[in-house]
Amino acid sequence: MEHFSATGEFDVFLPQDQGKTSSTTSIYDIVIIDEQLLVDNESIQKYLQMNTETSVPFIILSNTDKLTKITTSGLAMRYLILKKPFRFVTLLAKVRTEISRFKKNNDLIYRMGPYEFYSIKGLLKPASLISKKKLRSIELTEKETSILNYLLRSEGGFASRAELLEVIWGYKSSITTHTLETHIYRLREKLKPKASKFISIKTSKNGYSVVLQAGN
Repeated sequence: MEHFSATGEFDVFLPQDQGKTSSTTSIYDIVIIDEQLLVDNESIQKYLQMNTETSVPFIILSNTDKLTKITTSGLAMRYLILKKPFRFVTLLAKVRTEISRFKKNNDLIYRMGPYEFYSIKGLLKPASLISKKKLRSIELTEKETSILNYLLRSEGGFASRAELLEVIWGYKSSITTHTLETHIYRLREKLKPKASKFISIKTSKNGYSVVLQAGN
């Protein structure tokens, strides 16, 4: 997987990174599995159960055209089998295609009071004609969108600072908690004054949580 990191396009997490990030809670753009190296599929199935709405695509590397170790009931149409042997450029092309395809077709929409949050576009829009007369759309940056997405999809809406730094920035040496705090501050400022009544980001000792309020 070092080939992916070398392209500069991707942050890659391997099974041995489990101590840093959990496959059952972290957000990925795509998951690549080598069926022959898979000891068991319990963690994969658990990930699928917790991410049924996210439609993260899977590329499964296999020696045959049929899967023998992975139960695909939770995968629906989200998986692609790539038969060995193959060239790295072929796998890279498949990864780019699948990520692009799923991002186009799976822009999750979260209802937040009178707003709708488009999770791929990074856009908060008034949800009704009435609210459009009173409220404005709010555009988020890529990092702000990633932070809000991660909080929304985390258990209890909470994520630690270390977790956010790892998932959003990949623990790059130049990134500090101050950078995260700055992005959180800017996100909060964009939500003011009206959107913050329905979407608020709370600071705790170890991290941040998102709180959604009901509203019309």
